[in-house]
Amino acid sequence: MSSMNFNFVEKCQRREESSRYARKFQRSSIINHSLIKKIGLKTELEGHKGCVNCLEWNSTGDVLASGSDDYTIKLWDPFRYRMLNSMTTAHTGNIFSVKFMPETSDNTIISGAADHNINVHDAYIGETVRIFSEHQNRVKRLATAPLERDIFWSGSEDGTVMEFDLRCNYKDDSHKTVLINLSAYCNIKSEVKSININPLKPYELAVGANDPFARIYDRRKLKKYNFDLPRNTASFSKSYSDNLINSDSYKIDENAVSYFVPRHLMEDDGCCRRGKNLTITYLTFSPNGQELLVNLGGEQVYLFNTKDQSEDILLKVGNLREKCFSPIDNDEKFELNSLMKMKHVTLKSNSLKEEADRQNSIKEYSKAIRLYNEAIKLSPSTPILYCNRATALMNRDWNGDLYSGLRDCVKALTLDKTLKKAYFKIAKILLTLGWHKEAEEWTDAVFKKYVKSEAGPLFESLRKDINTAKKEAEKEPRRRRKSEDEFCKLNKQETVWRNKSIDFQNRYCGHCNTTTDIKEVNFWGSSGQFVMAGSDDAKIFIWDRKTENQLITLSGDDSIVNCLQPHPYTCLLASSGIDPVVKLWGPLSENEENKYLITDSDKVASENQKRMNSDPLETMLLSMGQSIRYLERQESDEDQRATYPCRPS
Repeated sequence: MSSMNFNFVEKCQRREESSRYARKFQRSSIINHSLIKKIGLKTELEGHKGCVNCLEWNSTGDVLASGSDDYTIKLWDPFRYRMLNSMTTAHTGNIFSVKFMPETSDNTIISGAADHNINVHDAYIGETVRIFSEHQNRVKRLATAPLERDIFWSGSEDGTVMEFDLRCNYKDDSHKTVLINLSAYCNIKSEVKSININPLKPYELAVGANDPFARIYDRRKLKKYNFDLPRNTASFSKSYSDNLINSDSYKIDENAVSYFVPRHLMEDDGCCRRGKNLTITYLTFSPNGQELLVNLGGEQVYLFNTKDQSEDILLKVGNLREKCFSPIDNDEKFELNSLMKMKHVTLKSNSLKEEADRQNSIKEYSKAIRLYNEAIKLSPSTPILYCNRATALMNRDWNGDLYSGLRDCVKALTLDKTLKKAYFKIAKILLTLGWHKEAEEWTDAVFKKYVKSEAGPLFESLRKDINTAKKEAEKEPRRRRKSEDEFCKLNKQETVWRNKSIDFQNRYCGHCNTTTDIKEVNFWGSSGQFVMAGSDDAKIFIWDRKTENQLITLSGDDSIVNCLQPHPYTCLLASSGIDPVVKLWGPLSENEENKYLITDSDKVASENQKRMNSDPLETMLLSMGQSIRYLERQESDEDQRATYPCRPS
C-alpha cells in the first residue's frame, strides 16, 4: 500500500475515534480535482417568484437561505430538497444580501435591500422584528464576524460602510454608524458594492466599490461618524463634492487601509486607465485570511496576496534595465533566433512545453497558455516557460493579457538575463499599454547596447513608434466624460493610498461580468484550492487556484448566473441568477450523464471576452432584454411593490 493511501486510511480511523477530528477531516476532503470533473446538477429548489439575488449557508451547512426580488427570504433543507420556511419581509425593494447572525442558533437573520433598509428577522416566528433606515441608497452587502452575535456591517450605494449593534437604539444621533464614507475621499458618486470580514482576523474589513480598487481597512483604527450627505440626491453639486473632499469629515488614519488593484488599470494620478467604468461586484477572503479574491466587473477575476510587499512593476522594469544593461564585453551579441537555455526543466514539464509551443504555433493560444501554466507549476524556476507564455498572452490579447505578459517577461529576465527575446517583448508591451516614458528608457538602453547587432534596426523602428505615440498622447489629453470632470476629484490622501496599491498575484479568465453588479466569486475547498464565478452567458466557471486553468464550465441558468456559494463541509454548491430558482450542484455518479457540462470551454471563454468588450449600446440593449423578461414574469404577481433591476457592472 502506498504511503498516500496509508495516510488516508489512518485519517479515516482517526475520524471514527474523534468527533472533533471528524469535522476537520470532512472539511479537508470537501473537493478535489476528480470530484470537480463530476460536478453536475442535483436539483432545483422552486418557490421564489423573482430573481434570486443572494444565498447564504448557516454555520453547520444544514440550512440554506435565499433572498429574492419577490421580497421574501426562504430557508431550505439542502439534503432533502425542501423548503423549511418562507418569510415575507417588510422590504419594498429587491433583497440583495442575507446573513445569519452568528451564535443565535440561526434564529436571527438580517437582510439588505433596494429600499435602502436593513431588516432584522426572527426565523422562529417568521417575521421582521426591526428595521434600520440609516442608509440613503440601495444596501448591496451585509457582513458578519465569527462569534459576534450582535454586531454587523453594511455596504450601500450611498458610498458608506456602516456598523450596527442590535443592542443599540438608533432613533437619535447619539449612536454613530458610519465607519467609512468613500464620498469624502473619491467623489460624491462613490458606491459601495461589496464588503467582507476576514474570518481569521475580524478586524480586517474588505470593501469593493464602483472603481477597480479593493480596500482592506483595519477596524481598530477607524472611528464612527454621523451621516451628513444630503437626503435628496438632486442636491449633489460640484461645490458640495469639493467641500466634502477637502474637509476633515470622515478622516481616516493613513495607516488604517491598504489598496489593491491590477497595476495596468491605474494611471499615475490614481485614476482608472480604462475608458469605461470598472466595478468590484464581489470580494472575499481566502480560508487562511491571507488572500483576497475580487470579481472585477468589465475585467477578470483577480487574486491578491494581502501581505505582498513586492515593488511596483515599473520599478521592477527600471531595476531590471540597470541590471541587464550594465557595461559588458563588446563581443556579446544579440541573436534573436538563438536557442534559449532550458534551465531546471523536468521531463514532464518539457513535454508540456513542447505541446504548448505547438499549440501556440497553430494559434490555439488559450490551450498553449493552459499547458504553460501546468509546466510552470512543475518547473517554476524555468525562465523559458515564462517567456513563451508571454508570447501566447500577447497573441491572444484578452483583457489584462498584455500586462500579464509583461510580468512574465520580467520574471524570465530576473531568472536569466540572457533571454534576448524578452527585451523586445517588454518594449512592445510598455508601448502598447501607454507607458511611453518607460518604453522609451527601456528601448534606448537596449539600442545602445546592441546597436550593431541584427536587432539594431528592429529597436530603431520601435524607438520611432514610441516617439510617434508620445507626440499623439501630448496632443490628445486623457478623455473623460463631463460628469466625471465634475465629480471625479480625489482627496490627496486617496491619491497616496492608490499609488501604494498592491498588484495582483493570480488572474482567472473566461467568464463575463458586465450586466449585473451583484456577480459573486468564491473559493471552494478547505484551503481554497479552487475559484469559481458566475457569468453573463449563464455559465458557471471553476478554475484551479494555483495554475489559473479553467477546469470545468457548466450551464447554470437560462440567463445570468450571479450567486455561487459552496457548502461549508460537503461537496455541494448552491447557485442562483435571473431564474427564480436555487440550483444545487454536486458530484454525479459514473453512470449519470452531465447534461449541463460545456465541452468547448475555450470557445465559450473567447466569446465572453468579445462580449466584455462589445459596444456599450449592445450591453445596454442586452440589459434591457433581461429587465423586460423579468418584468413579464412579474405581470401576473398580485404584489405591486416596486422592483429595481440590477444595474450593469
